[in-house]
Amino acid sequence: MKGISNHVPADKAILHALGMGPQRSCAELRAKTGKSEGAVHAALHRLRKAGSIVLTKRGRYALPGSASPHVYARDAITDALRSGKKTMPELIAATGKNYGEIWQALRRLEAKRGVIQVASRGELVAFALPANQRRRRA
Repeated sequence: MKGISNHVPADKAILHALGMGPQRSCAELRAKTGKSEGAVHAALHRLRKAGSIVLTKRGRYALPGSASPHVYARDAITDALRSGKKTMPELIAATGKNYGEIWQALRRLEAKRGVIQVASRGELVAFALPANQRRRRA
């Protein structure tokens, strides 16, 4: 038809591409939509902020409900510690993260006073939330 534009907004094109398949990376979305890298990144930012899409892994996106969302190690640790102190093996079991991810996140949380080490001599090192953070809910 004359006078009708074929332009499809990047947001709409990305939602359509994600609806046609499982999680996709930025490169896959650029190939599917034909949009530029900048347009795809800007649209992903807007869509994620609005809750229309979720991050499933680093650099992978999906529609909500079609894949489990990514949970950062610090958030998983904080949630696990709300019920009380935990040792490293307990944190690995509670969060589903590996040793390295948990250790890095604990060190960053310790530096910001978000977590403290609690253990008496001869016990396994355990971590807990400071007293002022135990009651807060995210």
